[in-house]
Amino acid sequence: MKKLIIGIVITAMFGAGLYLGLVKKSDDPLQLLMQDSVITILPTPRALGEFRLRDQDGSAFDLSRLRGKWSLLFFGFTNCPDICPATLAILNQLHSRLGKKPALLEDVQFVFISVDPGRDDLVTLKKYVRYFNKDFIGVTGNKDQLAKLAKQLGVFYELLNQGGKKNYVVNHSSAIFIINKDAGYFGLMTPPLDAVAMATRIELIQQL
Repeated sequence: MKKLIIGIVITAMFGAGLYLGLVKKSDDPLQLLMQDSVITILPTPRALGEFRLRDQDGSAFDLSRLRGKWSLLFFGFTNCPDICPATLAILNQLHSRLGKKPALLEDVQFVFISVDPGRDDLVTLKKYVRYFNKDFIGVTGNKDQLAKLAKQLGVFYELLNQGGKKNYVVNHSSAIFIINKDAGYFGLMTPPLDAVAMATRIELIQQL
């Protein structure tokens, strides 16, 4: 098992190193991204319509909050046993890597959107996202408000609340949705996620 893990790490590092070489040599970041296997981008960014949610501090989180920065959106819930904590841990690693180049990090915001408002009140949400990174933004809303944004991105989620039990399961998408500075749906990254590989793609999209 130990040898397998080491092999995976070395492979990821080699892939990231190879990609970094391509980044330095490429004169056309868009063309490189279009051919990539880590990130999938839309041929033309899709403008998002109005929506209205709340962040962990109770402030409005609407379309205006997605303008002016690249936004990485991840949909999940705080009682998630595996996918959500693993993904947020990787996003924290990505945050640290981008932080080595402050200009890159300054242009990116990380947003965790809970699709389980019945259990994830703002206090719970704030505590959860701050556990992973103090700069992460936690967001939620009621059923209709969440659906209004999720539908535009094609996000799947389903609350399996059987018999009114509190310990129900939520099935949800595991992708990271990328929104550009004009609040347009730009693309997405899907598992397996790797912070090093993701950082190089973030650097590329900021060249566009």
